[in-house]
Amino acid sequence: MKTLRITLALTVALAMAAPLMAQEKKPTKGKRTKISPIGQVMWRMGKIRTTLGELDLSAEQKEKLGGVRKELGPKMGEIFGKLKGILTEEQQKAAEEAGRNARDTGKEGRAAIIAIEAAVKITEAQKEKVDALADELRGVNREMTKAIRGILTAEQKEKMKKALAPKVKKPAEKE
Repeated sequence: MKTLRITLALTVALAMAAPLMAQEKKPTKGKRTKISPIGQVMWRMGKIRTTLGELDLSAEQKEKLGGVRKELGPKMGEIFGKLKGILTEEQQKAAEEAGRNARDTGKEGRAAIIAIEAAVKITEAQKEKVDALADELRGVNREMTKAIRGILTAEQKEKMKKALAPKVKKPAEKE
């Protein structure tokens, strides 16, 4: 149930970030398609969730993590509720369908976010509201990340830092 709720919230939130992706542009060589501010926050939240699943957390750490989720979960739920309220029913359905298609085709992370954003057509008025909520969500996400880091060991913190660090591709060496 919790996973379904998170998935639906993620799908709806990502769908609202579609204005930046409304016009499909083919990225030039070496350039990645940009995702919206809300999409960036959702991508980071997904990376944190995935990384936490990969860490060998003790029972005590898991209990503390549950406390962090109980404390900040309602704040995130409130923001996701606002995000859902911005979308029309048609946009919500498009977001859910795009999310299902992304999962079914094996898209993850940025690729899934881009697919969802492309499926939902957001107006300029909606975009302004979504961008404002992205800032709120980013703040709660930072608060949660800080609390999580307080729970982790030094080794786990290093793994988390590596997982969340931007991946920079090195230019090909010239002969």
